[in-house]
Amino acid sequence: MANEPERVELIKDGRVEIALTESHPDSLNNEPGYSGSPDTARIFGSVGSIVTFFDDQQFRTGQNAVMIEKKVPEAIDVVIKDNFVKTDEEKGDGVFTGEEPQYKWALFKSVEKDWFRENIPLDWDQVQAKAESDSNNNEYMQIGQTVVRWFGFGKSTSNNYRTDNVSSVKFGK
Repeated sequence: MANEPERVELIKDGRVEIALTESHPDSLNNEPGYSGSPDTARIFGSVGSIVTFFDDQQFRTGQNAVMIEKKVPEAIDVVIKDNFVKTDEEKGDGVFTGEEPQYKWALFKSVEKDWFRENIPLDWDQVQAKAESDSNNNEYMQIGQTVVRWFGFGKSTSNNYRTDNVSSVKFGK
């Protein structure tokens, strides 16, 4: 896919703990040498590469998830140990977005299915086509040009605004 990064490195204390060249839905916490709580994600790939980091395995959103889209061709470092949402006035549940010089981000926190229907304009024909082709009846949502499979909706168990335990990583949309 054109929007998949080439490689993602998860770094803790200046040391690469794990390098990925494809999506990893299973829990990374079982990988030797991986702490589960990286400081930084280094993303290699072309402009428009997208990678999503999930607190939970299997790309579930019952906890936090953050999607990063590269805006520059060179490798970028994204500090994922810090909260993406900085001010108390903006905090709560839902989808938060922002932009840095090298990337755009979207943080998904305690997102209920109906939140998308009420707050994000969707191309429901495209979403429905995806859903009909999925025999598992997963929920599909479109954010911008990206159609994403979401499951694990519900009340967040997290009190922060980051992915503090990167358990699974999704390449591309």
